[in-house]
Amino acid sequence: MKIRQGFVSNSSSSSFIVLGAPVDWENMTETERDELYDSVDIVLHPGDDDVDEPIAGMFLADISEYDCGKDEMDLVQFDEMVQALCAVLNVNRSQIRIYSGTRMS
Repeated sequence: MKIRQGFVSNSSSSSFIVLGAPVDWENMTETERDELYDSVDIVLHPGDDDVDEPIAGMFLADISEYDCGKDEMDLVQFDEMVQALCAVLNVNRSQIRIYSGTRMS
């Protein structure tokens, strides 16, 4: 008899940590939405993802039940990521947040 130890699930899900900011999804044109998808790692939506409002951002971590890898980042790299995201989303630093949650795949 085989016994599996560790995480077991019948559904597919992944946890995420995203550096991002809210976006005004409802007032964006289709072209603006396409450009946004091209310029960030992910756009999270209420109802589908574990967020309260549309969020655009860059992954700090994206961990599925099949990928339990380890990453690290120093503060200089983190600051560069914040600056890049501010430029892409046309927001100031005070609007950038760290979001975490679970997505169903």
